[in-house]
Amino acid sequence: MKIKLLKVYLPFVYLSLCFTAIYAFIYWMAVINLDIFRPNGLMAHLIVPLAISFLVVLFYYKHKLRLLKLDKRAFSFYIMMVCILLAIPLFKGLPYLENAQGELVRVAKPSQINHNRQVLFYSVQQGITFNERAGLFIDRGRLGKSSDIRITCYFASPLLDVRSDGRYIITEQKTWIGVKFSRVFCNGLFDKNPDQSINSFIKDCTQKYINYKYDLHYLRNLKFDDERREYYRAIVKADKGAGNRKLMILTQEEGSYEARTGYDGYWFWGILISVNIIWLFFVLLPGLNETELNKSAAVEMRDKRRQKEQLMAFLNIFIPKKGMIATPILVDLNILFFLVMILAGVDWLYPIDAELVHWGANVGFLTTNGEWHRLLTSLFINSGAVHLAVNMFALLFVGSFLEPYIGSRTFAVTYLLTGIIAGFCCTLLRNSTIVLGVSSAIFGMYGVLLSLKFLDRLKNNMPLAFKVSIALFVALSLFESNVYGYVNNAVYIIALFSGFFIGVAYFSLKRYMEGLD
Repeated sequence: MKIKLLKVYLPFVYLSLCFTAIYAFIYWMAVINLDIFRPNGLMAHLIVPLAISFLVVLFYYKHKLRLLKLDKRAFSFYIMMVCILLAIPLFKGLPYLENAQGELVRVAKPSQINHNRQVLFYSVQQGITFNERAGLFIDRGRLGKSSDIRITCYFASPLLDVRSDGRYIITEQKTWIGVKFSRVFCNGLFDKNPDQSINSFIKDCTQKYINYKYDLHYLRNLKFDDERREYYRAIVKADKGAGNRKLMILTQEEGSYEARTGYDGYWFWGILISVNIIWLFFVLLPGLNETELNKSAAVEMRDKRRQKEQLMAFLNIFIPKKGMIATPILVDLNILFFLVMILAGVDWLYPIDAELVHWGANVGFLTTNGEWHRLLTSLFINSGAVHLAVNMFALLFVGSFLEPYIGSRTFAVTYLLTGIIAGFCCTLLRNSTIVLGVSSAIFGMYGVLLSLKFLDRLKNNMPLAFKVSIALFVALSLFESNVYGYVNNAVYIIALFSGFFIGVAYFSLKRYMEGLD
């Protein structure tokens, strides 16, 4: 029993917690926070987790299941059970995450809603719906295997500003609000004329909607909701040119914003704990496969040695050594600076502008008024854990390739110099903008790399992984610049060219001096 718990059950507990946490974090980052994707709810909450859990089980946990004495049919059943048990907590957890992270924005009128940065909840102080221009979509569906039919009428109207005299102001119709009416028609109603009752219901709904009054004080944005598709179909009936991505579709929300999560958090943790208890029961049922257990012991010893070697290789990245001194020190300083900021109370994921300025971010009017140290300190400030990870990933790649060519001292001086030049130019371009210089210094090192390529001093071709890392870093930096605005794209270009010209001048002079010798 002890072997089952240690080698089969505990790895599942670890896997279920990590799988839930990692998937939820990726979903939060890509869907909730950055709004890169707007996937179908059922797809993102259940189908994708099931597919990914199957891959995880296939490539990792399947070997743990072989330690149990199972025939082929039972083994397949256990694999299916693990996939389901891993995915189920996310089905309840992701909607809870959406609601918990959803902001409430209060606006005086609909035209004040920012469609470029959509949140989940809105409160509109004053607005009017153009019910006469409403679109209607009728959804007909059977309930299971019975002959009962559910008819749902989806209505959607433009939400417009209202003038002091009570009339609406017609503007570009980007914000719509909808409501649905639903009814189940039992088989007994269709003895004589099956369509008559349905048509009567639709007619009544249409008449009811003409005089319908929306409560605009607590509204939900349907950007994550599966019913967005049905409301969009209703909108297209009223406005054929409506673009799905650009529209905001709102519905009335019951209750209050403070109680938006209800008991969903308790349900999520209850399901997660229940899943692990259920799996404990399944693990204890079969016996142990002694043959696979003996094989596992030998493999485990080999894996431990390999993991130890990988851990030491990872730690060596942060330790200065001959031929690689500057890059580890720069990475360590960035991480140390970030940890000190976090311990001082700065938000680890989204620090506010005032905190960044307090810790030494480059702000034009402060820098030029005597605080010139900001040109240097801004080279070690990162706006959150994700920003730090991306920057250090790029710095390690470019440093591990470039530092052995040009030497540690030259690498460190050039890194700082290009970052300072780019920061100074940014103070001239945007005097009141907060600038963080880590990314621009890395662009400066890319410029040095280009100068080596231009002077034909690179002995080896750049590895594919290094080229991919450059492409990813450039793309992420440009995206981040446009979204958060901590660095102007022009500063990246300045840093790149300053690194290039510094590299050309330095290495040309070095070649000339070597020729004299």
